[in-house]
Amino acid sequence: MADIQTVTVNGVTYNVKDTVSTTKTRKIVTLTVNGWSNHSQTVNLPEVTADNDLFIAPVEDSAIDYYDADIRASAQAAGRLTFRCKTVPTASLMVNVVIFD
Repeated sequence: MADIQTVTVNGVTYNVKDTVSTTKTRKIVTLTVNGWSNHSQTVNLPEVTADNDLFIAPVEDSAIDYYDADIRASAQAAGRLTFRCKTVPTASLMVNVVIFD
């Protein structure tokens, strides 16, 4: 959990709250070709909550197509992640999702 530390910089003391979790879970989700609707796709990921911090990046083999399609995670809710794209990809893509608890 978050700890509060006192840090002094140039004679000024600050209270700093460490909000970075050390507990993380890595999952890989697949964005399927047929899963896109109106440039959006929602995937089920039971480990995700509405409040988790996430790190999302394509698996290396999917990176070029992922970035060419300009895919972004656009929303998260309990058990779900939504992605948006500018161009619908023509292949299924694998995406790393790191969930910080």
